[in-house]
Amino acid sequence: MALNVAQLTNQIQKIFDEQIESKARIAGRIAQAYQAYSQLAQAPPGVPVILKGTEFRLFEIALRNLMEGQLPAPAAAGGIGQAITGFWLLPPVLTGAGGVCTAIIPAAAISKMASTKVKASNQAAQSLASALDLMTKTVFVTNPYPIPPGPIF
Repeated sequence: MALNVAQLTNQIQKIFDEQIESKARIAGRIAQAYQAYSQLAQAPPGVPVILKGTEFRLFEIALRNLMEGQLPAPAAAGGIGQAITGFWLLPPVLTGAGGVCTAIIPAAAISKMASTKVKASNQAAQSLASALDLMTKTVFVTNPYPIPPGPIF
């Protein structure tokens, strides 16, 4: 099974609907939703990524810091881009074929997040999930020969 942005959107929407007051709990729940989404990644198709189960911690910390800092949209979007980069590259996520995540190009998603304005929680959930999905699909995996390098699916 490949990445499922609809599932990620639904999980984020549930978090928003609960109206949790603790920014730390919101950040943790979003990071865990992203971890669950990421477990379905493949590179190449049919070959799963191997997550250790702790990758979401960096993302959680970054989200919490962004929420507490109430940064302007461009800075917050850049922070989310850095957090997703850390998720995949610090240390690099491996694949079942012996590949390793070596790069990510989050610029398009960062730009999209920085310019998005929404009023309803469902729009916010969809926007965030879409941006996370877009970033994730730019993760580049270098595989051992003879498997060609390529993006995550």
